[in-house]
Amino acid sequence: MIIAILLVAAVLSVPYVNEHYFHIKNLSEMRREAGNRFAEVQNLQAMGQAKAARDSLHSLIEYFSNNTDEISTITAQLGMFQLAANYKQNAISRSEFESAIYEFDKLLKKYPNTMVAEQVFYMIAKCYIEMGDIGHDSKRSYRQAIANLEKIEQNRPESMNFPKYRQTELKPGTYFNIDRGKVKEVNRDLSKQLYTRAEMMREMATDTTQVKAQLLSDVVLLIGQCYAKLGEGGKAREQYQLILDFFQESDLVDDAQKYIGDSYEEEANQLMQKAEGEGDGAARDELRQKALVLYNSAIETYLKFVNVYHQSDLISKVSIKLGGVYFKVNESKKAYEIFSKAINSIKVIEDQARVQLDIGNYYFEEKKWDDAVESYAKVLQNYSTTEYAANAQYLLASCYEAKGDTLESIKAYNDVCENFRSSAFYPGSAFKIGKYYIDQKNYGKAQQFLRQSISRFPDSPVAAQTQYLLGRIYMYLAEGVDSSDASMKYRLAIEEFDKLISNYDQARDWIEKSTLAIGECYMKLGLKEQARTTLGGLKSETALVEKYRILGVEGSDSSIVNDYTEQLKVLTDNQAKAQILIEIGRKLKGEEMNLTDSAIATFNEAIGLAQDSVTLMTAFGELADCYIRKGEYKRARAIFKDEILDNPRCEEVRAIQINFRIAESFFRDKMYPEAIAAFTKFIEKNPSHALTSAAVYLLGKSYSQNGDYGKARDMYNKIFTQFDSSDQVDGAGLGYVEALEGEGKSKEAITYALEFMKKRPGIPSAPNFYFKIAEIYRTGLQDDDAAIEYLEKMLKFSENYLLSASAYQLGSLYAKKGNDAKAIEAYEKVKKADVEYFRASQGEIGSIKAKTDPEGAIQNYEKIESSSNDVADKIIARMGIGDVYVAQKKYMDAVESYRVVYEQYTTAEPDLRAAAIIKLIEALNNAEKIADVIKWADRMIRDFPDSKFTINAYYFKANAYYAQKDFRKARDVFKQVMELDSSGALAEVALYQRAECLLSMKDQANAVKEFNFFMQTHPKSQLVANALFQIGTIEWGNENWSVAKKYYTRVLTEYPDFPMMCWTKNYLAFCYDKEGTWRKAKEFYEDVRTGGACDREAKEFAKKQIQSINVKH
Repeated sequence: MIIAILLVAAVLSVPYVNEHYFHIKNLSEMRREAGNRFAEVQNLQAMGQAKAARDSLHSLIEYFSNNTDEISTITAQLGMFQLAANYKQNAISRSEFESAIYEFDKLLKKYPNTMVAEQVFYMIAKCYIEMGDIGHDSKRSYRQAIANLEKIEQNRPESMNFPKYRQTELKPGTYFNIDRGKVKEVNRDLSKQLYTRAEMMREMATDTTQVKAQLLSDVVLLIGQCYAKLGEGGKAREQYQLILDFFQESDLVDDAQKYIGDSYEEEANQLMQKAEGEGDGAARDELRQKALVLYNSAIETYLKFVNVYHQSDLISKVSIKLGGVYFKVNESKKAYEIFSKAINSIKVIEDQARVQLDIGNYYFEEKKWDDAVESYAKVLQNYSTTEYAANAQYLLASCYEAKGDTLESIKAYNDVCENFRSSAFYPGSAFKIGKYYIDQKNYGKAQQFLRQSISRFPDSPVAAQTQYLLGRIYMYLAEGVDSSDASMKYRLAIEEFDKLISNYDQARDWIEKSTLAIGECYMKLGLKEQARTTLGGLKSETALVEKYRILGVEGSDSSIVNDYTEQLKVLTDNQAKAQILIEIGRKLKGEEMNLTDSAIATFNEAIGLAQDSVTLMTAFGELADCYIRKGEYKRARAIFKDEILDNPRCEEVRAIQINFRIAESFFRDKMYPEAIAAFTKFIEKNPSHALTSAAVYLLGKSYSQNGDYGKARDMYNKIFTQFDSSDQVDGAGLGYVEALEGEGKSKEAITYALEFMKKRPGIPSAPNFYFKIAEIYRTGLQDDDAAIEYLEKMLKFSENYLLSASAYQLGSLYAKKGNDAKAIEAYEKVKKADVEYFRASQGEIGSIKAKTDPEGAIQNYEKIESSSNDVADKIIARMGIGDVYVAQKKYMDAVESYRVVYEQYTTAEPDLRAAAIIKLIEALNNAEKIADVIKWADRMIRDFPDSKFTINAYYFKANAYYAQKDFRKARDVFKQVMELDSSGALAEVALYQRAECLLSMKDQANAVKEFNFFMQTHPKSQLVANALFQIGTIEWGNENWSVAKKYYTRVLTEYPDFPMMCWTKNYLAFCYDKEGTWRKAKEFYEDVRTGGACDREAKEFAKKQIQSINVKH
């Protein structure tokens, strides 16, 4: 491609030159001077003096822009182009690419008819592509690139024949056609090196040579690649086809044919990936079928390439791609044949080795590690004397590393160092070995390999990192030794880091890391001022976060946030601001501050400023974590997928962690089938990862919650057999107990728990087992005495997080047995920090005391309220007084007590005041002050919209409207309850009560629909019995006896403990009687009449119906 037809090959920088240097006597001299200036720019750039070169270009542009002759105009344009190209060449972040684009735009605005307009559009497009590649708003960036490249397409007459422009009026020739201009080097001395537009047009008019449209074909191909990056395979293939149809003499035809095949394959890969996450079987099969069609199209395209372009340099790569697709369509035999043919068709040993290496690389990219190992081993076995052997040995080690086989990988890296000592792969291998020995704390061995690498390859790509590790080793050695020895080690570390700074001045990141490490060493040596001086000299503001960690910003999280906020005010670099904002967000969402919404706003601000994909993904990860904390799991999963997993720069380590978090979010969201699928997939892909044991454990928990207790126990057994040294063993033991309990095997569960603890004496989780055993005795076996025994054991573990729950349950059991003294003793052990249990316990204590000495209980609470300095204690005491009044059914006195909390303690913790209002509303409800319930519920909703108790206010308000027979308003508020508590118990009850409202409104048809919907969405709810009874009663009232009988029979057989069972039998008997089966009816009536659990009204109804049957029959 022609980039610089107008100048000597010089692009980057020139020194500052005094004004007299530009004294021009005539145009010929001006031409010579401009040429010399560009040559000097090239020389300065070659010497690495980028700033001086840039300054000189600015000076050149400023001078020549003031002249109007063509030589000056051309020189100014070329200077501006080179300046912008300089910005692009050195750009690594979003803002730097945007600066380059700004400079190119300046050239176009000042010189819209510039001869390099097409090149400018091309360079701007390249900037956008690189911005997309680093993860900045990728879709928008690629589309901006396409827009700029299409300006070049639309400038060429050849494009009028392109199918995509047949309906578009093009204006070719708007800009200078760069493919028509040529540099004629013959007889052109320095004075002729600057080439004017007039001269070029004159040469073009007399030159009849056929010119290849080199830039245009590059542009067409690049647009296709942009569409491919956007995932628009169809449009990408249309572009590649243009190369085949209109540029048959181009060097890019074989590239285009290959890219067409690649696009089919990539599109198929995306469909297969989508199919894996599809829950619907039919939809999944349809996606797989579409993918198969695309794979076959890829095969057809690659085969065409092999047959037509058999002399292409790409033939081996295409053969390997073809074999790869054969694998994907389960035609392994053909794949192996293709790979074998790719090697055997080549006679040159070196080329055979390269193809075998490429086959290994294919397997490597597909993460088929065993196949890759075999391919690289063949290179070493059959082509050990070729230049590719060292590469194969290094990649073989990388395969073992990727597989997690650390010992084999280190052995293979060591073979590189032993057998390929002069290879370029030596330093990378030595670096890997050095890191391994550092992890093993074998610092002597690590130093040996790292020093040899530096000595033999001082300029290798990993030399700076290697030198950095040598410094870090001394810091590790300083840890845990006496002060004098540690001091020496830290000073040796500083020497190593100084070597890096002195010898590798181009390794900016490692210089920054070394400077930070030196600062850390000075802090360890107690030389804080030297540390400040060292860190104060950092050139990159992105190191500020680490700098403040090293210097030790003291104080609470809020003070640290304030300190970071002050630093933000002086920062100018957006990337540095983004990193500081991420640290602020982490503090805001932490346990101390717990300001999740503020953290969300902060992370969003960081996302807007971040300029590299790693920082962006980090910020998005923190943002998703905030939504998980808020319970907005679906939103968190969308961020994890769209912003991190779909980012092309997402490294494998991060992807594994994010996939685990997604699976975990399904579990937290109580979406157990989805959690099961996600954890299963995670374990299959990562059988030996550090997170695998946790995934197996949570998969067991998911199976258990989903009612599949057998599979749950299988997973826990897998923990015991495959991950017996992991942290999940105790949890798996407890989970096994829970699974047995879920299967109704309460006694077996207790036996298992006791045997598990016996095999593992002194386990930290013993109190958790005691708690679970007590729970099984209490709820499963109804053995309160045994439950008390194990709860008493549990209370001996005073620091366990379950202590308050145990004390509260123990108190409840003693209260149930009438042992008030023991109950109070247990309730008083509840920790104040466990706010919910503490408040509930205080209420129970008040209720107990109210039975025997209510006045004494009130006086005790009043004493606490008046004497305590803690506002929370005052509020608990005041609510305790209200609880005593409630126990005495003095509801309005209770209301006044709770009201004090709301009106007098206005600066107290919001949740305490909100809890007091809920108690107040409940007291009003008990007092049947329905209008006041609605008024106070509205006040609660207004003043505490984000409180966890506010949903209760909505629920009381809905029931109040129901009591007032305003059923439409009741339905509206019940709907709000469902929206606020989408998966909780209140949402379940609210859905049922909305149906009851319809029933009360005489809208029987819609009531039946909603009762049926309730049963579909909550099939395990106890309210299903109520819904069946209500539908049956509707059909009973409509004299649809057979239909009503079906619903009553279900209640009778499936819900034997239904409170309205006597009336269920009465109505069922009535249906049988109406259908003529009077003997069956009489049996049910007799059951009700003689049943001890039936109320008088039900018995009277049954008695009268029996008498009626006797008269008739």
